[in-house]
Amino acid sequence: MKRIVSAIRKFFTVFVLSLAFSAASSPSLYASNHDKIAHAAVGTAIYGVCLVTGKVAHLDWLDYKTCLIPVGVAAVGKEIYDAQGNGDASAADAGATMAIPALFAGIRYTLYEW
Repeated sequence: MKRIVSAIRKFFTVFVLSLAFSAASSPSLYASNHDKIAHAAVGTAIYGVCLVTGKVAHLDWLDYKTCLIPVGVAAVGKEIYDAQGNGDASAADAGATMAIPALFAGIRYTLYEW
C-alpha cells in the first residue's frame, strides 16, 4: 500500500510540475505577462543561488525550506520599493516572485519528506 501511495504522490507531483512549465512556456502568456515572468525568473535565481551556496559551503541549515526566506524578502522588498512611487506595486508581482521556488519546495517536500 505504501508503494501505491508513493507512486500516486510522485505521479501527481510530476503532473503538476509539467503543467506549470507548459503554462510558463506559452508564447501568449509571455507576451501578456512579461513582467510576471521576469519576477518569477528573479525569484528562481535567488532560490537557486541560495541552494548552491548551502551546498558549496556545507551549510546544512540552508536547505530548500530556508531558502524561501530570501526569496520572500526580495519579493516583499521590491513591492515596498515600487509602492514608494518607483513602479507599479502589485501583490501579483510578489506572488510571481515566490511561485516557482514555492512550487519546487512543495514538490521536494512531497517527494522526500511527506
